[in-house]
Amino acid sequence: MKNRLKFTFLFLLIPSLGAAEDKSPSRDGVQWLGSKTSLETTGEFDYVFRGKTGLGNSTYGQVAEREMLGRQLITHRFLRAFLVRGGVELERFEFDRPDMSFIPQNLHVLNAYLALDFRFSYKDMIRIQARPGFYNDYEKSDTSDFNYPMAYAYSHMVSPYFQWALGVSVNKWRNHPILGGGGFRWQVNDRWKFKMMLPEPQIEYKAREDLHVFIGGDFRGDTFRVSSDFGTRRGNPALDNALVDYQELRANVGFSWNIKPLIELNFSAGYMMDRAFNFHNNGMLMASEPSPYCMIQIQALFEVWKAKEKVEEPALDTKGKQFEIPDLERLLPNVPKVFDK
Repeated sequence: MKNRLKFTFLFLLIPSLGAAEDKSPSRDGVQWLGSKTSLETTGEFDYVFRGKTGLGNSTYGQVAEREMLGRQLITHRFLRAFLVRGGVELERFEFDRPDMSFIPQNLHVLNAYLALDFRFSYKDMIRIQARPGFYNDYEKSDTSDFNYPMAYAYSHMVSPYFQWALGVSVNKWRNHPILGGGGFRWQVNDRWKFKMMLPEPQIEYKAREDLHVFIGGDFRGDTFRVSSDFGTRRGNPALDNALVDYQELRANVGFSWNIKPLIELNFSAGYMMDRAFNFHNNGMLMASEPSPYCMIQIQALFEVWKAKEKVEEPALDTKGKQFEIPDLERLLPNVPKVFDK
């Protein structure tokens, strides 16, 4: 019922969106060059089909996954140099697995999303981002489930067609608390764009003004604390209150369609190449064989307060999610064998 209400609220908001001239305007361009205040709503559902998951040479059978994400952000621009973002996120992973396996039934995030973008020139921007909140398995929650991951990034626009960025993620719960990341975007011509930026590197083709198709990847990772009796109920008390690094590596194809200006429908499908549950303080690592998945997402931007002046300077492409640096300790060439063939 809660998820149904969330999406009902989203579609009630959509008709209030004002029209714009472009069929596929950039959200970042609108926020930097148009609106003083904007409201951004995101809803997403992912389904990963059953894949064999195990520990060492043992198996827990076929594990399926459902992921739901809701994000509501408000962004305000001032002095033409600052974007302040604030809002909330709710993300939930659900796993269909045997009851007493060492895989949590749920991994759950409820956090605030706080970010400051500072442009100190037309070509340079710094981002500071924090996501304080509760990261747990949704059982017996308490204050020990509270964490505050941070990210810092610098982005430079070499030209209107090429931009690069560097970033660092800080998460004291993670096996490696400090991780680096970055990438580049290159507008090859009017049709082709290389968006080689974590966590969603893509090669994009503009089929129409309102429709882009792409091939790429999706790297997801976060760290969670399980409940105080998670291990005891499974005969391994060392896992009580344990931290688990969760990671997915996906390869996909998909499309992005502007249903109307600033309302974007995204769909992708492909293979989850690797999924891992790493209890890094306890020496336990579980991994999954590849399995297919699909994802549908809708994003809508509402201009709450339009600026009176028209700003003509170039806009940096600074999607907030692009500065989230996932835990990439297990890259595809190094995925350990977890099953006897």
